[in-house]
Amino acid sequence: AAAERSRHEFVPFNEEFRFLAKDGRVVWVLELATVVDRGDTGDPRFFQGVIIDITDRKRAEEKASVAEERFRQLAERGLVVFYLYELEHGDQPIIHMHYVSPSAADLLSMPIERSEGDLGGWMEHMHPDDVPRMRAIAEEVLTTGRAWDHTFRMIAGDGRIVCLLDRGRAIEWDERGRPKLFQGVFLDVT
Repeated sequence: AAAERSRHEFVPFNEEFRFLAKDGRVVWVLELATVVDRGDTGDPRFFQGVIIDITDRKRAEEKASVAEERFRQLAERGLVVFYLYELEHGDQPIIHMHYVSPSAADLLSMPIERSEGDLGGWMEHMHPDDVPRMRAIAEEVLTTGRAWDHTFRMIAGDGRIVCLLDRGRAIEWDERGRPKLFQGVFLDVT
């Protein structure tokens, strides 16, 4: 169908497909072709093109897809809560929460939403005795980008006290050398 469309609509042929090699292997190819000469009637007479073996690329894409699915399952159903947030510097810094593992909602018996703003919403559910220490740590981390490794307590939606080990670090800085993107993990150590 693609070849017919190329021939009748005068569009370049650009398709990926498989060949079955003599030895039984499946070989993926990318074929690119275009009309280089038309006859007196305007119909294509000659095509010029190339066929490229893309088998290795296809295998790599498949492996990447499998790895991505495994990581997604680990991140969403595992015992560890992954999170990723970005800091927007300004007079009032804004935190953009890009990702929190869905397992956080089960761990804390409350909905966890990607939010924007400061740490106030998160601190509201923190054990009051841990808030001053954690606020100071957060301010230092947001300023310096240093790695962190500490424990704190959260009050879950059902009233339980959950002790979390929190580890993370800045993974990207802005053009002025300020920490910008952070990743971390929580682990229930109750």
